[in-house]
Amino acid sequence: MQKAERAWRIRRGDFEGAARARREFALYLRAKQAGDAERYDATLIFGELVANAVKSARNSVTVELLENGWTALRIIDDGDCFEPSNIAPQPLFAQSGRGLYIVKQLARNLNVAAGNRRCEVTVELPVRS
Repeated sequence: MQKAERAWRIRRGDFEGAARARREFALYLRAKQAGDAERYDATLIFGELVANAVKSARNSVTVELLENGWTALRIIDDGDCFEPSNIAPQPLFAQSGRGLYIVKQLARNLNVAAGNRRCEVTVELPVRS
């Protein structure tokens, strides 16, 4: 398993901690040579996936920042996982589901691995390392 450049641990339901991690991630991206649009998309992806994990985790979430040609995130929680084949466009005023669809459209690659009380999402962001 690839070593993380940076990692965050966030407790279930700690949306303030998730927002703080997102701000730190955005600062990290500022130092990169990516354009504003790519950094915006990457920060949006971070926020959507981490918020979902913080909401569905039983106890905690680990977010790892990876660099291997492209910037990537690995989000691991102990909650129920989603099925990526079920990600589809949602009505404008739907209560849920839009975020994952947006992530799927903006990310270079999205992988989901579900296990017994474990969900691991790895996403390659549109930002070069």
